[in-house]
Amino acid sequence: MQVLTNTQIAAWDKYTISQEPIADIDLMERASLTFVEAFVALIQQQDFLSPSISIYCGQGNNGGDGLAIARLLFEKGYEARVIILAIKPKGTESFEINLDRVKQLNISINYLKASNDLESLTSSDIIIDAMIGIGIDKHLQGLPFEVVQFLNQQVAFKVAVDLPTPNLLVHYTFTFQVLKKSFLFQETGANAGKIKVLPIGLHLTYLTTLPCGNSFFNSFSANNFPINSQFNMKWEKGHALLVGGSYGMIGAIILSSKAALSAFCGMVSVYVPKHANSIVQTAFPEALVQTDTEENFISTIPIPENCNAIGIGPGLGRAEETQNALIDFLKRCEKPLVIDADALNLLANIFRFEPNFILPKSCILTPHAKEFDRLFGKSENSEARLQKQRDFSKKLEVIIVLKGANTSITDTEGNCWFNTNGHPLLATAGSGDVLTGIITSLLAKGETPIMAARKGVYIHAQAAQQLALKGYKQILASHLINELPMLERIH
Repeated sequence: MQVLTNTQIAAWDKYTISQEPIADIDLMERASLTFVEAFVALIQQQDFLSPSISIYCGQGNNGGDGLAIARLLFEKGYEARVIILAIKPKGTESFEINLDRVKQLNISINYLKASNDLESLTSSDIIIDAMIGIGIDKHLQGLPFEVVQFLNQQVAFKVAVDLPTPNLLVHYTFTFQVLKKSFLFQETGANAGKIKVLPIGLHLTYLTTLPCGNSFFNSFSANNFPINSQFNMKWEKGHALLVGGSYGMIGAIILSSKAALSAFCGMVSVYVPKHANSIVQTAFPEALVQTDTEENFISTIPIPENCNAIGIGPGLGRAEETQNALIDFLKRCEKPLVIDADALNLLANIFRFEPNFILPKSCILTPHAKEFDRLFGKSENSEARLQKQRDFSKKLEVIIVLKGANTSITDTEGNCWFNTNGHPLLATAGSGDVLTGIITSLLAKGETPIMAARKGVYIHAQAAQQLALKGYKQILASHLINELPMLERIH
């Protein structure tokens, strides 16, 4: 499913109004009824027996939704008082129509003109936020800002209509029709609480008019993963090479290589500094170990003929000799490739003195936000970073996996996919090394780079989801590896 911007959502509303056709006020009614059904189910689930509901409304269409919601809740037997942020003499046309409808019922309407008129709330109170929605792209000021500051200090249960008002912390957001892009970024998504998408029947033909830009995924069917025949030999399941490790950082390459063999491929080779031979052999006896001539760091990087894919970077270190070896390796490598961790940090150094350095086409870079900024320069916010991600994927002809709460994956044409299946358990040391192993394993198995990246990110997240279902509140990266062979969808 595509991820749309606020501007695209507003255009979709207009498209539906013209094509269905349907009046704006009737489309608002449809959305409000859908919200009320979901909201009533939620508060019943949360055991609010006699809820005290306050609906905070702006004077735009989001406020119009709030007024329609107040009336529909009243018709279902719920009392809801309306608080209108009275900033302008009049609201939008749909707002005013719904206001007239509410006035005909026994619903409390309060016009808020100053924040000192606000009353403290308790944990038995419920707030419905219908103040802004998608109607504002600038920072709040004046009365809306003061109201948000006040509401954030209250212990009441908060639910947002479509989008939370900027900076307001809510427990749930019921958004209409499709996931909005702002939910996927730290700056704007962290306040939204649990998000539920409510279909409201917007005209689906509109989506065909949009360029393929942002999409999200949170599942793959079992048919999307490699099938192993009982006649497969280990070398027929793919041979992955993991390159990395330096003094004090051998654990990272062990995690990557274990993850690779636990996921898909049939054989894993590990290339490490000389001193790490016995460490890897002991910790991971299933691996084929090759060592550098240097004791504590890597000075040359082989490209064995019999390996199908290479992952490089976990624990690699930043020695000058290693950087020189990486430059040489990248100029020679024609194998499917994942570049991660210290290989990315070394690459950032390389770009500083050789900005036009050419990477192997369709290789996969897996930076987190700080590594991304080292590579391509700092960004003002997540939106700007995403645009930069698109631009550099196209310019360098590479796949970029920008790791985060909703990992974004861009291909060589700048198309983007967000994985919305992530979990907070993934925020643990070594988690990225595990992801590198999974993606390298998929490449070795024969997946295309973009599908290896997308499926790898999904499988990584699924492992965390499964651990959460088992009751884990904190994990080690090795827990993720242990989960990989048991994931239903990878068999």
